[in-house]
Amino acid sequence: MKRNISIVAYGLETAQLSQLNEAMAYSYTLQLVETITDLLVADALCCIINAEALDAKGVSILQNYYIDAADYSTEQIIWIGETPPCKAFPCYGSFGEMLEELDSILQAAQHRYDIHSEQ
Repeated sequence: MKRNISIVAYGLETAQLSQLNEAMAYSYTLQLVETITDLLVADALCCIINAEALDAKGVSILQNYYIDAADYSTEQIIWIGETPPCKAFPCYGSFGEMLEELDSILQAAQHRYDIHSEQ
């Protein structure tokens, strides 16, 4: 079952948020979070993280959290920038590269949610 839920973004610029919002299907809403804690507790189908917006502590927190949660987490984590802290995160070198793949990213995120919801 598809859900009408947020795509959560962390560390994106205003212009990037606008581009992302325009490229998304109408069934999704875009939510900007400003802290790592908000990112971790967000009920999202997909979380898009700009690595440049994170400090070493933020990367460490995400790494520690997703090492434990990656196998059963319902959200798809998308990493933009440097090497992700968890191998399970699809990684894109730039926002533009990620945007080109947005449709397939959201399809994969929906599939991940569906699989984990059935368990």
